[in-house]
Amino acid sequence: DYQKSIGQSSKRASFSQNNIMFAPCNSREMDGFTGFDGADVAIIPICGPLMKSDFCGELGTASLKQLTQMASISDSVKTIIFLIDSPGGTVDGPPAFADVIKACPKQTIAFADGLMCSAAYWIGSSCDRVYASTELDTVGSIGTMSTLWDDTKQLEAKGIVVREYYASASTDKNKVIQDALDGDGKKLITEILDPMNDVFMATVKSNRAGKIKSDALSGKTYMGQKAIDAGLIDGIMPFEQLINQTRAAKNNYMTAAEFKSAHPKEYEEVFQAGAGAERVSVGSWMAFKEVDMAAVKAGI
Repeated sequence: DYQKSIGQSSKRASFSQNNIMFAPCNSREMDGFTGFDGADVAIIPICGPLMKSDFCGELGTASLKQLTQMASISDSVKTIIFLIDSPGGTVDGPPAFADVIKACPKQTIAFADGLMCSAAYWIGSSCDRVYASTELDTVGSIGTMSTLWDDTKQLEAKGIVVREYYASASTDKNKVIQDALDGDGKKLITEILDPMNDVFMATVKSNRAGKIKSDALSGKTYMGQKAIDAGLIDGIMPFEQLINQTRAAKNNYMTAAEFKSAHPKEYEEVFQAGAGAERVSVGSWMAFKEVDMAAVKAGI
């Protein structure tokens, strides 16, 4: 963790200028953080095991989602880079975080700086582009697993007896987990892990449509050219090169106000097309005003 913080500090020292802004790396830095206004590029680090809530100062996916939303609504930000070094984590946080990335109106880039695996790849694959920093970065591990610890013998050896009691109607409460602890993990796999994994794989296939290879969905990890060949990443480059490319291309991304100012004729054409579509929509609803006016109002 110390080495990671040193690495992040080094990157901050190199890029915390020229309209590039790093997001907070921990919950302490989140206090008083007001957003990314003034920055062209927002960099959001994602480090270590991922959980939904903050833990021991490390930001959870809920806080990372909040930072992404702050960057999304900033008029100045054109690109959001997620600087990722994570082996993955719990399954409950990444879906909502990834949905926010998918809905983001800015250009989004995932950049592997060590590991982008499992839940971290779920998040990274939601970006417009995915890169690795070197040939040795590890990406993938698209799969779902659960580890259960049975410490009953250890407790018994210490003279500790654990007794559990359930309500009469609660015949299935914790049954899947208890069966797995007793050595029968079939229902744990079919009723919990498989459904989770189906959503994981479907999401990655959708995010990387036309790129991802089926072999990459079995839980394997990849490095270098093999990661490119598997469709997991779009290329390999140093972080500095990515920043330079992003800054060189930033003028390709405009706010509505910038587009209107630079291309007033085209802006008016787009505006009128949208207004025309809205008139058609309203007219379609109004055709039913004699039938159910309340429904028409609600629909409009």
